[in-house]
Amino acid sequence: MSEAALQRKAGHISRRAIWSRVVIAGCYAAGAIVVLPLALILGHLIVKGLPALSFSFFVDLPRPVGEPGGGMANAIVGTLILVGLAAIIAVPVGVGAGVYLWVRLRALGLDLAEVGLHTREWRQNLLYGVGGYVAALPLVFGSVFLVKWLGDRFFPQAPPPFHPLLAVSAAAGAGWIRFALLVVAAVMAPILEE
Repeated sequence: MSEAALQRKAGHISRRAIWSRVVIAGCYAAGAIVVLPLALILGHLIVKGLPALSFSFFVDLPRPVGEPGGGMANAIVGTLILVGLAAIIAVPVGVGAGVYLWVRLRALGLDLAEVGLHTREWRQNLLYGVGGYVAALPLVFGSVFLVKWLGDRFFPQAPPPFHPLLAVSAAAGAGWIRFALLVVAAVMAPILEE
């Protein structure tokens, strides 16, 4: 191979390495941009809500809307029941599928990497998951606006559904606060959904 060809190849590899680093840095920056509003709102909730936490908050039933006080006992018990039932169904299926796959691959003399199951670092998996979720958010927002438009067009007399975040969103003055609430609700809903 000639000297000029080796220099071109070395330059190509270095450009690829630089481009790879730029893209990885962009992914980390996008992840930080997505997590930043969540962290700010979570910090605000901790600062403002920590003094209100008490033992009665966790063991008392909720009070009607507008009355101060009350607790979250029914939500906590409902979440525990839901998670317990889901675990009773999902854990045996997942463990069974993993054991079957492992035994079957061993019987065939194969390894996980040979069938395309590559294990990655947890940060990479987290980045891919957040990236996929962020990529799906425009579809979620678009479907919400489409449903609202269809409801307003075909059912103008129907009252809008009640949701506790609507009152908070209506009380929020700035548009960025409403947007941050919508993003936090979209991010936290799958995590905390009951």
